[in-house]
Amino acid sequence: MSTHSTNSYTHTNRLLSEESLGICSLESLTAAFHRQYAKQDWFRVLNALVVLVQMRDLLPAPPQRLAALFLLYEAYRADLSLNPFSHFFAELLRPGVVVDDQPANGRTLSAIEEWFLSQLLTTSIPRDVS
Repeated sequence: MSTHSTNSYTHTNRLLSEESLGICSLESLTAAFHRQYAKQDWFRVLNALVVLVQMRDLLPAPPQRLAALFLLYEAYRADLSLNPFSHFFAELLRPGVVVDDQPANGRTLSAIEEWFLSQLLTTSIPRDVS
């Protein structure tokens, strides 16, 4: 593993740590992401987040998973049709079975995570929240 990818992993891991997420807002998480990564690195870093979301044991805590989904959405929110992760969102929201808010039958998202993602994709959130 190269030093660059190791540093990216370390920074991403720090951004999504339960301790960090317990004290920051989604707005400050986004700001930290933008400070940490140049725009040309976003796709590579966000692609790693896709893998983490797909494998629940790698990103087990609900706040971590919600933050990862938010970053995947936020990076390309200006035009969702140009978001390279739109297909991933569609797959995540494909109807499935959820039992006791836990995914079943190979599902990736819990009911709360599905609701959160659907709200991101269908609700207009003001860019400047004051």
